[in-house]
Amino acid sequence: MHPNARRSQACLLQYRDRRQLPILPTTKCTAPTSDPPHESTETPLETTDDASADAAAMCVENCVLKAQLAALRDHDGERNRHLTSLQTELAALRARSIALEAELRVLRHLVRRTPMHGSL
Repeated sequence: MHPNARRSQACLLQYRDRRQLPILPTTKCTAPTSDPPHESTETPLETTDDASADAAAMCVENCVLKAQLAALRDHDGERNRHLTSLQTELAALRARSIALEAELRVLRHLVRRTPMHGSL
């Protein structure tokens, strides 16, 4: 196995283990090479040709980058949902604050209108 292919395979396996993502058994490789797209599998990539090894490494790195992008999009969506929830909660707190301020004004008005007991 070419060192680049071995390093890329190790990188993909490490990323899969770290993120607990499954490696699909068969995916299309669309690395920019003179060769037509080919099948890549999770078995070690056996090659002696440097260009093929570099293309295989690019395929693996592309898969890793796509997985990272998908994870970032999921994380971004989760953050957006959390932000929306916080904005809703803030709006509810503002409405409650307005209601409490109105109630306080009413109570202050009642206190001013109520005569003091025990005054002579």
